[in-house]
Amino acid sequence: MPIFWRDDFPDALSAVVLTIDDGSYAIGVNNSHSLRRRRFSIAHELGHAVLRHEASYYLEYKADDVGAGDPPGYRYTDEREANAFAAALLMDARWVRDDFAGGLRGVYDLAARYEVSEVAMGFRLTNLGLT
Repeated sequence: MPIFWRDDFPDALSAVVLTIDDGSYAIGVNNSHSLRRRRFSIAHELGHAVLRHEASYYLEYKADDVGAGDPPGYRYTDEREANAFAAALLMDARWVRDDFAGGLRGVYDLAARYEVSEVAMGFRLTNLGLT
């Protein structure tokens, strides 16, 4: 069973996942970030754990913090997979397509419905071929 905690991390750090010796894991999320950001960050870190990525820990930095650089042990493919996992978990493709076909097409409205950021929803719509 995963352990979750909220902490006052530096603003550039969104979340962290740590693998514990017994194979379980702990996910910490930045308490100062918006609820929508925290939800995506937790889902992203959960993706690292569920997908059994090799590193014993992962750090998620805010994408708009260009000064942060890549986290230690950064692997582009792992990050893409964790983002895809989080997107699928929070914005199920069938539901998004159904909402889009039903006339709910605005990024802002869809983001509000799924409680994610407009940026995350914009990427999801693009990846689903809806934009």
